[in-house]
Amino acid sequence: MSDEPLWRRRCAKLWQWLAERPLDGLLVVAEANVQYLTGFTGDSSYLVVTRDDAVLVSDSRYEQQLAEECPGLAVAIRDTGQQEPLSFLAAVLRDRQLEVLAYEAHAMTVAWIEQLQPLLPHLSWCPVRDVVEEFRAVKEPEEVAAIRQAVRVAEEALREVVAQVDWARPPTEAEFAGLLNAAMRRRGAVDESFRPIVASGPRAAMPHASLSATERLSLEAGVLVDWGACYGQYVSDLTRIIARTRMLPSLERAIEAVNRSKQRVIDALRPGVTAAEAHRWATEELERAGAAGIFRHGLGHGIGLEVHERPFLRAGSDVRLLAGMVVTIEPAVYVPGEYGVRLEEDVLITADGAELLSTLPAVITVD
Repeated sequence: MSDEPLWRRRCAKLWQWLAERPLDGLLVVAEANVQYLTGFTGDSSYLVVTRDDAVLVSDSRYEQQLAEECPGLAVAIRDTGQQEPLSFLAAVLRDRQLEVLAYEAHAMTVAWIEQLQPLLPHLSWCPVRDVVEEFRAVKEPEEVAAIRQAVRVAEEALREVVAQVDWARPPTEAEFAGLLNAAMRRRGAVDESFRPIVASGPRAAMPHASLSATERLSLEAGVLVDWGACYGQYVSDLTRIIARTRMLPSLERAIEAVNRSKQRVIDALRPGVTAAEAHRWATEELERAGAAGIFRHGLGHGIGLEVHERPFLRAGSDVRLLAGMVVTIEPAVYVPGEYGVRLEEDVLITADGAELLSTLPAVITVD
């Protein structure tokens, strides 16, 4: 790996992007994008990238943290007690004498633009979308390593919690989620990737069921757990079913259908495959199993610094997969009033195929 600082290596991608356009710079305000480009893990900070330089605009709370996390990166530090954030940002932009500035239209509010424009009357604003997100979609080796560890932490934690729970007196959804989060933290996770989904029976038929503090889990109908760990700022995102070894025949058939759908996609993934093709393969396999029309969301999405990032695998998308992308594959069958089955894997697109990062079986069985 190069000794070049992370921020310089990653900003070089933007310098090349700017060199190909009639722009003097890009204002990066999305927190995950600032973190990706600089390594800075704080908030309320913005990165101004010009054609050959970059400056991180932050405040006095983070002065020491910036020095530790972003060595060599120019910073402009606002006195939180004396200076208003957007006025300070405008002053930094004015000092750079820019004429045309691109900005993240998906991350900046109209109110921000309305406040900044009068302060910079000679600056032309150019809205752009997903510039940094496109770079983030292809992971560098150290990013893949962090995601691998996030997967391992999440899987080990689920195994531990399933083994320690007294299933004769099952926990509530919220209690199970709390045990899972604590187990991940004991293994080095800085946080959970997102608030997990823990649901059984009819509640598992809701793709994004919220946690209940009163509903107790039922292995007879299968427990759907959608969870992940955040490790080194990178996340995992997995879904498994916990059930009795002797489960309901209808639930077993649904699990088999979803598992076949998932495996067909993983076996066919490679660079050049479009998001729509992958989604279609999953849907076709479910239709063959008689489960047409009950897979009601996209097949998957990228993971990295955020749990939902590019690429998004769904019908109608012509985005092509590239080596280095890490995506979820999560087909599902939802039967309202009865049960829900979703199986989700984290997959690395390689130069000639795909590597499954997750290792847990589709169903965690309890006797």
